[in-house]
Amino acid sequence: MSMLFLALDESGLETYVTILAVVCAIALIVAIALAVYIIRGNKGKLKTKEDKGEKVQTASEYLEEMEMRGEFYVLARNVIYSAGAQGQISTGKYIVESSIESEEKFNVRFNGLVREFSKDDSIYLAEGDTISGVSNSILIKKV
Repeated sequence: MSMLFLALDESGLETYVTILAVVCAIALIVAIALAVYIIRGNKGKLKTKEDKGEKVQTASEYLEEMEMRGEFYVLARNVIYSAGAQGQISTGKYIVESSIESEEKFNVRFNGLVREFSKDDSIYLAEGDTISGVSNSILIKKV
């Protein structure tokens, strides 16, 4: 390729440089247009929890009352319950289970942080603590 450039005179070399510059400019324009198309195409399509049907709400926004299943309270999935005098749950020590009997491990949002629990794990709820089932509804029983 370098032999080709040596054999060209000055006007031929200018022609190749001009063609190369035009090709690079066109490639740059196509790349910018493609980036704009991709960005505009994804605008408004970012997946949020609400899009996936995982809207988290507080228990005061949730219209149903807490259900009892035997000795256990049933906490609905993605509904945040608070403990204490102003909350829906009294303070104290609770046993936590999944509402699905076959699941040994499940996720619970405790004070905003998601943590994995196993069947019959204990949790202490103090004044102002919040709890919510993430994987599915959870069952709690006061000990």
